[in-house]
Amino acid sequence: MQSVKKNFNCFLGGLLIVLSALNMLLYFCGYCFVPSNCAALAAAYGAFALISAVLSVGYRRVKTKRSVFFGRIMPVIALAFTVSLFFAVDFNGSAVYANIVIIISSVTAALIFFAASDSIKMKNVIIKICIGIIPAALWLWFVFIFSSLGETTVTQTAPSPDGTKEAWVVRSDQGALGGDTSVYARRVDCDLELFLGTFKVRDRLLHYGGWGEEYELEWIDDSVLSVGGELYDVR
Repeated sequence: MQSVKKNFNCFLGGLLIVLSALNMLLYFCGYCFVPSNCAALAAAYGAFALISAVLSVGYRRVKTKRSVFFGRIMPVIALAFTVSLFFAVDFNGSAVYANIVIIISSVTAALIFFAASDSIKMKNVIIKICIGIIPAALWLWFVFIFSSLGETTVTQTAPSPDGTKEAWVVRSDQGALGGDTSVYARRVDCDLELFLGTFKVRDRLLHYGGWGEEYELEWIDDSVLSVGGELYDVR
């Protein structure tokens, strides 16, 4: 038990750094994770952030150099992990609600560190982190307000001849604000379904146009898609 106390912050900090790196690697490789239940994921993250903050603050009292060091920089590591989640996870239409839970949990965890910190520099860092989250909260409010005014509809889908890819047309109607029509495509043969969700290739935006535009999707072969006569290479 004493060994756990001495090394808890080191283990937690190292784990978050590794997970952050894996999240960014997933993004740069063109993949994402789609949770089967966004609310459960957000709730699990919130519980993890708060419990980890409380334990880390408590175990930081064990005065070893490594434990104190990782305890002091933990808010920065946790922020990096939180940011990496937005790159790796596709909330599939529930982004606003899930992001709100994640941001509130992050701020609460940061405030726990702030209250327990005995370092003026670290308190200044935590204050800057909380202030930096304000624009994100305002953006979420903006998205929440305006996303409720419109309606998004998939009007056409077209699987490739070999069944490894799929293209679809999405029409977004924002009422008086206008709208748009987009064409997406992705590989579907690389999906890996797990109990908690699905790892999949990210959707690729092929064409963006105005609201009400009509496109005829036609696969020329297994990897070339014609969108209203314009060809796109989908690999």
